[in-house]
Amino acid sequence: MKLTTGLLVVLLLTCAGTLAGAELRGLLVLGHEVRSLQPCGEARVFWLHAPGALHQQLQADYRRLAKRPYEPLYVEIEGEFSEHPASGFAADYDGTIVVSEVRSISGDGIEACGAGQPAASSEPPATDEAATYVFVCDEQTAYTVRVSGAEAWVFHPRGTLMLPAVPARKGAKYSDGTFELWIDGQQAQLGESGSELQGCRNDRRRAIWEKAKLDGADFRAVGNEPGWNLEIREGSRIVLVADYGASRVERPLPQPMIDQEARTTRWDAGELIVEVIGRPCRDSMSGESFEATVVVTWGEQTLRGCGRALH
Repeated sequence: MKLTTGLLVVLLLTCAGTLAGAELRGLLVLGHEVRSLQPCGEARVFWLHAPGALHQQLQADYRRLAKRPYEPLYVEIEGEFSEHPASGFAADYDGTIVVSEVRSISGDGIEACGAGQPAASSEPPATDEAATYVFVCDEQTAYTVRVSGAEAWVFHPRGTLMLPAVPARKGAKYSDGTFELWIDGQQAQLGESGSELQGCRNDRRRAIWEKAKLDGADFRAVGNEPGWNLEIREGSRIVLVADYGASRVERPLPQPMIDQEARTTRWDAGELIVEVIGRPCRDSMSGESFEATVVVTWGEQTLRGCGRALH
């Protein structure tokens, strides 16, 4: 699923369809589980890999210029498509771009880059695995959508709707006769049947958290360098996904050890120890605020990050 509010960057394809050493322009978003580049004028969103010092440069410039967590910034870089199959966090994107040079990054040029963005042509997965979206329609309105098989569940302030699939010329459409939802890639139109539908875009970052909640997670934590996330699921399992999704360990959830004076809760599952501290935490990459500080000991590694309860 796997993540963002916005999230984009532009890309100029050569006539042969390759990107070796190509100039790339688009919208950049950095944060937990999100390193996205969406080419200007493109609907596709790519995972961005910047080796070593280039990653440090991008991260420092992003933190300096972004006014809010996961804000899209305009960038110009040189890069190329990775020939290796996408895995881990990158598997949720349309591909991976490897950066060879950072030319510029700024808050200017965002509107021009995002203007006229075409709708993506990909459809929600037609498998048993549910797809989760958070479609943001304006600053006040957002809908959580869960698509599974031939139906879509829409969660919104007035209640929960189950919409069966109906024939669509493009993308995927769902309707119960009174409410309609049309999904085309990372974009959607939805609203009451017979009225003008709202145009909305999936917020990948929020969708990651909503998916964890709908999958049964009670608590979720994330951290950087290398990227990792951890979920405590329905009081029964601890699941750690580390190394940007390349490593995974799952253990039964032991009884917690609670220190009320220190405001800590600790689970010791052998090679996996999780400590949640009741102290506010700010993400080192995006600046996003969380209610708890989290320390994970996995074998000889110590992972530090932030987390929050999902219910």
